[in-house]
Amino acid sequence: MFAAKPMDNAISAMCDNLKKCTIEHLEMKQKVDDKGKALIVEAFDKKCDSMKSHYHHYIEHNPDIHDDAVTCIQRLSKASCDDLLNDKEDANCLILTKDK
Repeated sequence: MFAAKPMDNAISAMCDNLKKCTIEHLEMKQKVDDKGKALIVEAFDKKCDSMKSHYHHYIEHNPDIHDDAVTCIQRLSKASCDDLLNDKEDANCLILTKDK
């Protein structure tokens, strides 16, 4: 079982990567000012806090999905922006962590 702190760090790394790629993607299509960037960062930060809570209250206690969720988090934290934008199936790997 993973300790809480390393998984929090992994989720934060994943979120930082997703924030960066989202902003890069939007900037290819339009100008994104500092206020827009701040809104994106704030939205991701709220979602990431929720994901950390979900991990600690559900995923880490559910062996059926734990390993796949951890693998997904680690993959998304290191994926290039091109991979995130072009490999939708891989980028959606966290869907498996929801109740079926």
